[in-house]
Amino acid sequence: MTKELRELLQVVAEGNNDLWNETIEVSQKLLKGGYYGHDADIENLEEREIKTGFELERVLSQGKWYWQKEEVQNIDYCPGCNIAYCRGRYTTGQCE
Repeated sequence: MTKELRELLQVVAEGNNDLWNETIEVSQKLLKGGYYGHDADIENLEEREIKTGFELERVLSQGKWYWQKEEVQNIDYCPGCNIAYCRGRYTTGQCE
């Protein structure tokens, strides 16, 4: 990760700005790393030479990113029926 991109992500991740909460959260994920495809996401951002938080927000809101796939993988699926939000599991403790 370039020094410039790291500094921009750190400023955005602090949250003292007028950016969407989602942009702040993604900046924190990008700084932390550790997910499949992190290097590709960083490389994609570096190619664009983003200078401001607003530019970053616009770029992150477009296209497909590996950090988006990680969000989907972290959903808590019901072990009984493999439904992401099984109502029965959360209301009665039994799968529907």
